[in-house]
Amino acid sequence: MVGRAMRMRFPYGLRVTVEATVHPSEDPKKVFRAIASIFGDSGRVGSSKGSMQVVYDGPSCLEKVYEDVRTKRTVSALRRLLRRSVRGSTASFLLNKQAATRGSVVLCEEEAESPLGPLRVKLETAAIEELIEWLAPQVSPPERKLRQRQLH
Repeated sequence: MVGRAMRMRFPYGLRVTVEATVHPSEDPKKVFRAIASIFGDSGRVGSSKGSMQVVYDGPSCLEKVYEDVRTKRTVSALRRLLRRSVRGSTASFLLNKQAATRGSVVLCEEEAESPLGPLRVKLETAAIEELIEWLAPQVSPPERKLRQRQLH
């Protein structure tokens, strides 16, 4: 089944970098699997002692994030995190690493919310405003009420 993200393409260039601290008590393969469970396994992996970085090109790696924030109704939270983090052509957000090992997208406001450290997701594009609108559009109050009625 083709997800909504695949039907609603982001038409601009995009690089997604996911970074994670790899503690001595953690298996680097499990950290990679946590990243891959959310973003896919097609990224370029780089690692050094104590850290891992996976770089993806294009929006397809964001499909699970795109779908999950809609399913869990956390679009507004993601939008707020992205807006707060914009620096030039980049924006970023944090995900709970332990939740990612289960394939679950759980946003973090601060690094301390993920006991073994979060997944740090950096989005780079010349069209950062368009990316935020695509990934986490503003949901108006009437739309929220309508969606809530549709779910019940």
